[in-house]
Amino acid sequence: MYELVLDLDPPSEEKSSLAVKAALEIYQVLKPLGIIAFIKTSGNKGLQVHIPLPKETFTYDDTRIFTTFLGDYLKSTFPDDFTTERLKKNRHQRLYLDFGSTS
Repeated sequence: MYELVLDLDPPSEEKSSLAVKAALEIYQVLKPLGIIAFIKTSGNKGLQVHIPLPKETFTYDDTRIFTTFLGDYLKSTFPDDFTTERLKKNRHQRLYLDFGSTS
């Protein structure tokens, strides 16, 4: 199966509610588009959003455009809660949106 996996990595267990918030916000974006996603736990504090994709329909570039949009939308809408910053020291207690191709 082809799928996008969006990793929602909170800065600490105490801030795990940020992963729930991010998942709900992603749901709000996906719902009007008719895109179905599934949530899985990841590690001890985060969540993963799995979005099934039809086989051989989307290119890597297509999915990169979508995940970049989604990451940019979330971090611009909730700048105090979410980031795509890879370095932990620069995240400042925000949830890391690890979408693999966001900037």
